Amino acid sequence: MRRFLHIAYIILCITTIMCTGPDKNISENADRKTSISSLEVQIEEVEEIAESHPDSALTLINQLIPQVSSLENELLGKAYFAQAVAYSLLAEYEKATATTYSAIKEAEVHGDSLTLIDSYNNLGIIYFYQDDYPNARDIFKQVITLSTQLKDSSRLGHALNNLGMIEGYEGNTDTELELYKKASTIFSSINEIQGLGNIILNTGTVYTVMQEYERADNYYDSAQAIFEELGYASGVQNTLLSKAENFLEMGSSLRARQHALQALEIAQENGFLHDETYTYELLVKIEESEENYSGAFGYLNDYWNKKEEIFNSERTKQIDELNMKYQTSQKEKEILQARLEIDIRKRQRSRSYKRPSYYLFHQTEEQAETE
Repeated sequence: MRRFLHIAYIILCITTIMCTGPDKNISENADRKTSISSLEVQIEEVEEIAESHPDSALTLINQLIPQVSSLENELLGKAYFAQAVAYSLLAEYEKATATTYSAIKEAEVHGDSLTLIDSYNNLGIIYFYQDDYPNARDIFKQVITLSTQLKDSSRLGHALNNLGMIEGYEGNTDTELELYKKASTIFSSINEIQGLGNIILNTGTVYTVMQEYERADNYYDSAQAIFEELGYASGVQNTLLSKAENFLEMGSSLRARQHALQALEIAQENGFLHDETYTYELLVKIEESEENYSGAFGYLNDYWNKKEEIFNSERTKQIDELNMKYQTSQKEKEILQARLEIDIRKRQRSRSYKRPSYYLFHQTEEQAETE
């Protein structure tokens, strides 16, 4: 698709050169190409940091979207996708959903199959985070179909992993493990280490559910080693949470607390709000297991404070947006009023000019009749 767009662009350049002259056009086209290339690199950088630093990613992509919007090409869909991922990780699901649909629309318009698949996958994750497993399952199955048609092994592997998670949450353990096995084979064949780490982590959670705790811990150790080598903070944080849950199930609250606190630190450092609130919930359970109700109450208080912070942050953003719209509306009214006053003055001046003109014309007719 990019090649097709490049050819169309070249045809447009040739047409413009014939009309406006080659020197100016070549310079303008070079600037445009540089601008597009620069924006594409910046969007890719935002996608790379979105999962580890969603706040920073959101700030950057919000600055880029106005620039990308004027280009009317496939970059806008990619920008919306990066924005949607950031919103998802910040637990702003309503905005994440709306932005994901914007990405899907742009991807369909410009025939960008990869962004289309990624956007549907993100939509499935949004449903998953909100415990809407039926819709999540339908979306991930759609991603599997699209990835298979495109022969994209990496995206197929991730979709199988995500579908496996849905099956696990609905108690279909055998199906879950089978999907993980397929995904693991794919990731191993294409040497995608991060994807393989995700599969190993999720397989470990299955064995925790099956109460095979030592086997589960071996999987967690392998996953953590992969994520730490990659510098993948979200992966390390999720693995530590899983290890904490595993030790809690084993009756080792001390080691469970140790891993949960490490997970909490990573979540706080990187702004993983969804994971931070979940970690507080887990710490409440850990303290309750030791009958330390004072500690449990403290973490429960942290949990509700964080939930309130997220709610207030979202509410503040909504109020700011409404206030901005109101201020914009007021400014538009002021501008409109000023324009009306200008129009009135123009009409008044116009009538003043017309009267002398009419008078002179009328006078000329009388003069003509006299003559």
